[in-house]
Amino acid sequence: MPNPRRHRSNYILQKILQSYGPLKTFLRCTHLIMVNWQDPAVIASELTAFVKLSYVVDAIYLWEWVTNLGFDWRVLRDKITLPAAAYLLCRFATLFVVITDIIIMNIITDVNCSALTHVVLVSSFIALAAASLIIVLRVVAIWFKNPYITVLAVTIFLVNVGCLIYGVAKGPRTQWDVAAKYCFEVEIGRGKINIVAAFASDTFLLILMIIGIWRNRGSGSLWELIWRQGVVWIASAMAAYIPLVVLICLDLNIPMDMMLQIPTYLMLVICATRLHRQLYMTARSGHVYVSTGNVTRFRRFEAASTTAADHEIALYPVHAPNEASSGITVTRDICVESDTVKLVPTGGDNV
Repeated sequence: MPNPRRHRSNYILQKILQSYGPLKTFLRCTHLIMVNWQDPAVIASELTAFVKLSYVVDAIYLWEWVTNLGFDWRVLRDKITLPAAAYLLCRFATLFVVITDIIIMNIITDVNCSALTHVVLVSSFIALAAASLIIVLRVVAIWFKNPYITVLAVTIFLVNVGCLIYGVAKGPRTQWDVAAKYCFEVEIGRGKINIVAAFASDTFLLILMIIGIWRNRGSGSLWELIWRQGVVWIASAMAAYIPLVVLICLDLNIPMDMMLQIPTYLMLVICATRLHRQLYMTARSGHVYVSTGNVTRFRRFEAASTTAADHEIALYPVHAPNEASSGITVTRDICVESDTVKLVPTGGDNV
């Protein structure tokens, strides 16, 4: 025989929980967890959401790419350095991925899914490796080419590249779904190692960068910019990677596993390329610099002094030939401080 007092107390408790906002939201989320993720209707609705989300993020990247095409053209006209090559490779490889992804989403006939998937996979891995290389170059520069940090950063980068190559070699198993008219990955688990390895390597490199900025910090707008960029970079990486890793590990169904892959990838690329452009443009506008050697050096200037402070930071080289063509003969590294209008040679004697 049911206990009426227990029934009444359960009823009162349920009413209290439902009337309290946060707990009510929690109960709703708990109810959503009980969804049958393998239900064909649920999979169909999630596939529709995935396609719409892919269109949105692809359009965002195309807008990002077109609006910054002038900067890319300027970099192409200049001397191509390693950071510039990594930046351009990241941008153009991602553009190819976005175009291919749009083509795949508009195919209505049976195609070779494995070939298309490998094309997208190789291009996206190239772009991710280039974005990681931009981080490595900045880490090495911020730590003043410390040999231990350099070896550590390069090793982490090579491990990440090795995992990406392994992912390409293994390759995801894909097949054409006649009902959905889309290429589905049959075994999404094969890509887990690539995602987790990229997450771990980028996070470790960004932590190294933050520690290096904190240990070797100086004064001035350049250091402030580099510090802000480091914080934004690691926050963006966490915001991009963590939801993707969680969904991949939950393995609810194929559309949910694929849902955040393209947004995460594009978010990382946009973050890396935007921060690269910002540092370049800020240096040209506030601290104009020219380098003919392997390292570009920024010096911190005192406003009331005619000499440069001893503290300096070596950053990866960015070629700026326009400043060198304005009547200044450069023999070695030169740093120009536009605020104090001073030229300070760091190694040459013909200025």
